[in-house]
Amino acid sequence: MHTLYVNHINEKIARNKLARVLRRLFGRYGNVVQVTCHTNLKMKGQAFVTFQDAHSSEKAMAKLQNYPLFKQPITIAPAKSESDEILLQMGKKDLVEERKREKERRNKEREEAVEKTKTTSKASSAKLTKSQVKYWKSLPPHSVLLIQNLQDEHLPMLETMFSNFTSFETVRAIPSRKLAFINFENEDGATACLEKFDTSKLGPDVLLTYAKR
Repeated sequence: MHTLYVNHINEKIARNKLARVLRRLFGRYGNVVQVTCHTNLKMKGQAFVTFQDAHSSEKAMAKLQNYPLFKQPITIAPAKSESDEILLQMGKKDLVEERKREKERRNKEREEAVEKTKTTSKASSAKLTKSQVKYWKSLPPHSVLLIQNLQDEHLPMLETMFSNFTSFETVRAIPSRKLAFINFENEDGATACLEKFDTSKLGPDVLLTYAKR
C-alpha cells in the first residue's frame, strides 16, 4: 500500500501547516507524492500520506509509529484504498472517475438534505401555535382582515380571490412575512368575508382573522 492513514493528530494545528510538516517528516523515508488533510469536523486530527512506492510507506510507518507530532503521539496504518494519484499511475483512470462520481453523488445528497432541513425548519417556524391562533381569532371586528402562513405562489392570487366579496378594496401583501392585509370599505364587508372565505384551498396552516387595529 502506497498510502498511509495518520490519526490522533493534534486538532489545533492549521491544515496548511500540518500538510507542510507531514510532507517534511514522512519525506525522510521516500518520495511523498500527496498529503491530504481535511478541515471538516468529522476528519479533524486525521490525514493521508501517499508515497511513490510501497516500500517507502512501510518504512515510514515502522519508523514514525507513535511519533510525538506537535507533542501528541500519532498512530499510522495502511489506508483502506490508494490515492487517486497512485491509481492514475497504475492506469486505473476508470476507478478514479467512479470515485469522483460517487463523491459528487454524496455531496449532492448532503446538499439536498441540508436544503430539506432548512425548508422543514422554515415551515415549522411559520406555523402558528394554538395560543397564537386563539389570540388572532379573539381580535375584535375590523374593516381590515389579516391572512397568514401563505405560500409564495398564493400571493398573486389573493386579489382575485377576495375581489368577489362586497366592499372589497385592496390587498397589501408582505411576501417576506408570508402574510397579507385585506382591506374593505367597512367592517360588515370584512366580517362577511371572514365568515364565508374558505382558507383550506390555500393550505392547512393558513389563518384568516381580523387584523389588529
